[in-house]
Amino acid sequence: MTNQYKKWANFNIEDIEPMDVTDIEKARMKQRIINRKITKIKRPVWRIVAVALMIFIGSATTVSFAMPSVASQIPIIKGIINYFTSDNDKFYEKYSEYATDIEEVQMSNGITMMIENAVYDGKTITITYALETERDLGVNPRIGQFFKVKGSIAAAGGDSLQQISPTKYVGLARVTPTFKKDLEKVQVQWSPKSYRNDITDETIKGDWKFNFELEKIQDEIQLVDQSMTEAGMKLIINEIRKTDVSTIIKMKQITESKLLKIWHLASPTLEIHDDVGNVYYVEDNGGSYSDNGVTATAEWSQSIGVIDEKATKLYIEPTIVLSLGDAKGSKKYKMKTIEIPLD
Repeated sequence: MTNQYKKWANFNIEDIEPMDVTDIEKARMKQRIINRKITKIKRPVWRIVAVALMIFIGSATTVSFAMPSVASQIPIIKGIINYFTSDNDKFYEKYSEYATDIEEVQMSNGITMMIENAVYDGKTITITYALETERDLGVNPRIGQFFKVKGSIAAAGGDSLQQISPTKYVGLARVTPTFKKDLEKVQVQWSPKSYRNDITDETIKGDWKFNFELEKIQDEIQLVDQSMTEAGMKLIINEIRKTDVSTIIKMKQITESKLLKIWHLASPTLEIHDDVGNVYYVEDNGGSYSDNGVTATAEWSQSIGVIDEKATKLYIEPTIVLSLGDAKGSKKYKMKTIEIPLD
């Protein structure tokens, strides 16, 4: 197991063979053995007044403001989540109604960051933020960050940055912590460490550190317990957890060891639609993996937006993705559709 761990820990997911494989599947190539953070990137948004900049002395200095105080002199962008929601993708449609306002500003090494708000839906923490820089970070900057959620034993996450001018960006960060038991309230520390221009490789380091508390949005759990087995994998849909901002599908994957002797990765992806014509965007939350030598078990969760209130059924179409890794070959198996009557 130690040698396998080293192999997967050093595995470069960008070496996966070029084919129709999603970012979720690539990330799981590494996550199957070790449960680590997944960093996705996409692309600020206020003007800093001169009086605030006068506080800066030295590139490593960090200045933090909590609203209203001095930070009220810095116009804060509102509705950052709207940059990440389109007419066809309603994943974050209800986010603003239930988000907790943070509105904290920190300055470090020429970059000013502001958290607008955040949501904890009982599974995933979502944060909207903005930043303004003195230097161009490029179209797709890479973020180095650290999440610490009190009481969690592991976490998976991603980050998306959207450039709206040469030095202004809006961001969306997501982290899914794993707890031994569900928590009604979470203590979060989010520490972006650096931003790297993906074209020039220039890295700007800083010392931003945000601490805040979020209460869980109330949820309603519908037990499902439907399963199917195909190609040496058993997939069990355990439950659907509905909140005012999201719908979480929890599932378990049991893979026969003989399958994993042939394929280094066996992972399910989901396509989800309902009986009134809605096709839902699916966001992967990561999960945890264990191997007893006979079967490998993984517990995953994936999220969609709020289910249309007119829908009476949900259809989940799983696909098994098998891969050898190292660009050596892969295969996909479409499983039977799971039909779930909605409570």
